[in-house]
Amino acid sequence: GEALLNLQPAAAHECLAQSFDGIVAYEMRSANPRGATPFINQQMEHANALVGLGATPLAKNALADGYLNLGWARKETGDPQGALEAVQRAAAIGQEIYDAAAWRSSWLRFRVLDASGDILGNPRDINLLNREQAVANYREALAIMEPMYARDPDDARARHDLDRILRKLAFMTVDDKPAEAMQLARRAQSLSELHLKIAPNSPEYARAQADAFLI
Repeated sequence: GEALLNLQPAAAHECLAQSFDGIVAYEMRSANPRGATPFINQQMEHANALVGLGATPLAKNALADGYLNLGWARKETGDPQGALEAVQRAAAIGQEIYDAAAWRSSWLRFRVLDASGDILGNPRDINLLNREQAVANYREALAIMEPMYARDPDDARARHDLDRILRKLAFMTVDDKPAEAMQLARRAQSLSELHLKIAPNSPEYARAQADAFLI
């Protein structure tokens, strides 16, 4: 990526933004949000440079990814208000990219709703104590992901996202609506079992299945 900066700056900034996005994901999944922060800054630097070369949907998506990562890191370091502000910036960028109808069913909006649900009221995270809005956001996220997965059941990313949002919603509703929560957890468990058949040695999928059992 760096070698291309003078020859093809747009391609170089795109490549570097995506590379730093991958490093951030690795650091965050290694429970190292402070270690991820300098890479988020570099991801944002290249995403902003890409937008500066032309505010294309691809460039704006790269910037939205950066803000979602910033929100993730801030949440994990105990700053839920700062996390929510970063996620709201990603949402604002998404609404610039898509028209109203496309935005409502977009994967970017799913990610915004998922992340903001965690920040607003998921007790597994340091949150803003707005449980009702968190549940509402998870329900909206589920409404996006269910048809997305139904259109392509072989899409591993959609399957994993659906599994995760089902588990979160089950966890948040188990005290008030235990019957619904059990149905959601069973659906999540069936998706986790499918994941493990495809990738039996995946620790992430194993954790997801264990999580469904714990609800």
